[in-house]
Amino acid sequence: MPWGLVGAIGLIVGVELAMAGLVGDSGPRSRLALSWLAACRAAEEPAARAEIVCFGDSLAKLAIVPRALEHELGMSAYNLSVLAGQAPCSFVLLRTLLETGHRPRVVLVDFACPLLTVPPSQNPDCWAEIADARVCSELAFRGGEPWLAAVIAARTAFPSWRARSDVRRRLGLEHTSDSNANGEHEALLRNWAVNQGAQVAPRGFVAVAGALAEPYTGGGWSWRPDATNMLYVDAFLELAQARNIPVFWLIPPARGERVRRLEPAGVAAAFGRFTAERLARFPILTVLDGQRLEWDSWAYRDPTHLNRDGAIAFSLAVARAIGPRIKGEPGPRLVDLCSTAPAVPAALDSLVEDLDQSRAALADRVALD
Repeated sequence: MPWGLVGAIGLIVGVELAMAGLVGDSGPRSRLALSWLAACRAAEEPAARAEIVCFGDSLAKLAIVPRALEHELGMSAYNLSVLAGQAPCSFVLLRTLLETGHRPRVVLVDFACPLLTVPPSQNPDCWAEIADARVCSELAFRGGEPWLAAVIAARTAFPSWRARSDVRRRLGLEHTSDSNANGEHEALLRNWAVNQGAQVAPRGFVAVAGALAEPYTGGGWSWRPDATNMLYVDAFLELAQARNIPVFWLIPPARGERVRRLEPAGVAAAFGRFTAERLARFPILTVLDGQRLEWDSWAYRDPTHLNRDGAIAFSLAVARAIGPRIKGEPGPRLVDLCSTAPAVPAALDSLVEDLDQSRAALADRVALD
C-alpha cells in the first residue's frame, strides 16, 4: 500500500473540510462576491416577489431605491442588482425569480456600457457564489466560457482555492481593502436588507482614483461588447418577452467629466447603436436614458455612483417615466429622463438608510450588548 500517498490524500481532504467551514456563510469573500450571494438567495425569497424588480450592476444597485418607486407608483419593488454585475448574472437571477413562480409586472435592468466589454471570466470569485451545475454547463457550451465553468467547478470542489486570498491576507502576504475589516460585510448586509436590495450611499462626495476612463488619445480602439455578454443581454430580453414582461433598460446619469472622456472615442454612439438594435428586436423593451440629467456633485457619492439624494431623485424620475406605461398609455421607447429639482422629499429621505447609518446602527447594537 502506498501509505504516503494515502496519507497525503487524507491530509488534503482534512484541509478542504476545514476550509469548507471557513468559507461558509460567514467566511471570507469580497464585497462583490457577497452581493452576488445575497442577491441569489434573495431571488428565492418572498421579499423579492415584488411587482417591480431591478437587475444590473452597481450603477443600478446604488441608483434604484425601491421605496421611492413604491412611494411614487403605489407598487411593491425590490432591487436584485449586484456589485460588478454582468448580463449573464442578471439572466440567472431573473430566471431564478421566475422559477419560484413569480412574474413581476415590470423589470428594470442596467447593462452598463463599460461592463459589457469585460468577459465574465474576469469574475470567477463572484460566479462561484451563484453558479450551479446548470449555470456552469450553460456558460461552457452556450456562452463559450469553458475555462470559467472549469474554474467555478474547481473553486466549489476545493474550498481552499476560494479562501486563499483571505489566508494570504491573514499571513501578511497580501493586502486588500476588500476584506470584512471592522464588520463591513455586516453593514452591507444590513443596508441591503433595510433598503430592499438597494445599497444607499452616504451624501459626501469621495474622489476615487482611477474611477474614470483615461482620456482618449486616438488610435484604432472602438467600443464593442464581449460576445458572451451580448448573448446573455439577448437571453435576458428573450426570457422577459416570452413572459410578456415589460423591460426598462436604465442608463443612469453620468457626470460631465466622464461623458467628455468617452465621447471622443465614439463610445456613446456605439452603445447607442447597440441599444437601438435591441429596441428593434424586442417590442417589450424601452430605454430610459438618464445621461442628460445635468447633476453636480450633490447627487454623487463618487465619480460614477449616485449618493442617497441622487438615487432618490433618479428613482423618482424613473417612476414618473414608467408610470404611464404601466397604465397602458403609449409613448416613445427611447426616453430622455428629466428631473426638475434636486430637493428630496422629507418623507422619502426618512425611509432610507445609507451605509454610514447602517454602520452606526451596528455599532450601537454592539455597544448595547
